[in-house]
Amino acid sequence: KTFEMLRAAVGGLRFLGRRTTAWDVQSARLGGRVKVDQVQRRMATSEVEEGLKGLNQSNPKKGLPVKGLALLSLTGLGLFYFYNKRLQQRQGELKKTVGVADIGGPFTLVDHYGIPTPDSRYRGKFMLVYFGFTFCPDVCPTELAKMAEVLDSLEKQGIGAEVVQPLMITVDPNRDNVSQLEEYCKDFHPRLLGLTGTPEQVFRCAKEFRIYVSKPPAVRPGEEHAQDYLVDHSIFIYLLDHEGKFVDFYGQDKPADYIIESASQHIRSALFPEPPSFWQRLFS
Repeated sequence: KTFEMLRAAVGGLRFLGRRTTAWDVQSARLGGRVKVDQVQRRMATSEVEEGLKGLNQSNPKKGLPVKGLALLSLTGLGLFYFYNKRLQQRQGELKKTVGVADIGGPFTLVDHYGIPTPDSRYRGKFMLVYFGFTFCPDVCPTELAKMAEVLDSLEKQGIGAEVVQPLMITVDPNRDNVSQLEEYCKDFHPRLLGLTGTPEQVFRCAKEFRIYVSKPPAVRPGEEHAQDYLVDHSIFIYLLDHEGKFVDFYGQDKPADYIIESASQHIRSALFPEPPSFWQRLFS
């Protein structure tokens, strides 16, 4: 129907154009004394008006037809779907290229209560892990105080002992025995657990976490605490997920506020993932 109305309107315009042109020619010939036939002009004008009237009645708001809007919407959805798929594919390619840092691994140490402790003991919990030693004069106390601040803040957010386990793994197993670690850790936070072991166990664990540890001097049995030396080591706080996998790390330059925000986001996104959006559900 719309097509027929358009054809009628166009026909009327052509008729008017022909009559007007003919009148102009004849008028020029007769020196302007001849006028156009008024009846024929009214007929042409009437056809045009009827055609335009039909168009207005078919779409009073003069907007796009419903079919056109539907086609435009479907085209937009199709473009969005294509873009979203390409974006997901690209993100997957980047993940395959970059991957996850190979940090951490299985270990078996002894906690500061003398209990043999494999890493699997903490499955189901996130872990904040720091490598240090109890005879450290300044850096280790500063970093452990920072970790304690992080733990207190997370606990206020509802991320407490059932979610996060803090660990301090010694890099000085010759002097940091069970009792030494227990006294040291409780000065920073009641939930902080110290881990020690044989030099072989400790240094193997440090290697798994990519921690540099300088070789301590030879210590004669029974004279461990009489020896005065420092241990040079990497300074990081690691965040591991509830499966023991590396999530993030925080160097000495990262303040407590930064670690709190980062760790909270990582933990919440793992434990309380956001539901998929409407578009994700639509194109999944």
